[in-house]
Amino acid sequence: MTLTECELDCDAQWCATPEIEAYLQELDACSDLIVGNQGLKWGRGFYASDYRTAARHLSWVSRNYDLAGHWFCEWGAGLGGVSTCAASLGMRVFGFEVDGRLVAKAKQLVGSLDLDPQFLTGSFIHNSAEIRQQRSDFRAMDTLEHSAWGRAPVSAEHVRLFYAYPWPGEEDWIYQLFDELAGGEALLFCFHGADEYSLRMRQH
Repeated sequence: MTLTECELDCDAQWCATPEIEAYLQELDACSDLIVGNQGLKWGRGFYASDYRTAARHLSWVSRNYDLAGHWFCEWGAGLGGVSTCAASLGMRVFGFEVDGRLVAKAKQLVGSLDLDPQFLTGSFIHNSAEIRQQRSDFRAMDTLEHSAWGRAPVSAEHVRLFYAYPWPGEEDWIYQLFDELAGGEALLFCFHGADEYSLRMRQH
């Protein structure tokens, strides 16, 4: 594996605009409803990221690596909160989500904003990825779901920053997939729960 762990910090100056804050409040309410399982029979494996803290980290990464205008890709986009925050920072954004109902809700939530993150229904695991032949009993990663990379606006090699929220114990598989698909000097930003984040770079 050719990954290097990088410094990561929060941007203390980041502050949501009134439009983004209203979006995040609606997003929080919808996330709580799904996680609370209040009659919604969708969102399998869905656990929301801490969107505001993720945005502060994203702002720091974008500024320190000059990512404005570059491609961002979210693996397991859920309701699209992290992708939308990345788009608000000037990145060109798309994300994958296997649950089509979550994709529809993500598009609805972001509809009032002057942003255009793309949400694709399907797996973020490329059809040729080695991980598909290794195991199929991941808690959250569905290795049997057809890949949506064929409908992505760019190939994986053109993405500068990836984001994932791996289940405990599945981090190494995410790192392996990133190492296999990403281009040189691409970055992987991960949320590990409990306010723990990491940033890794793929070397040439």
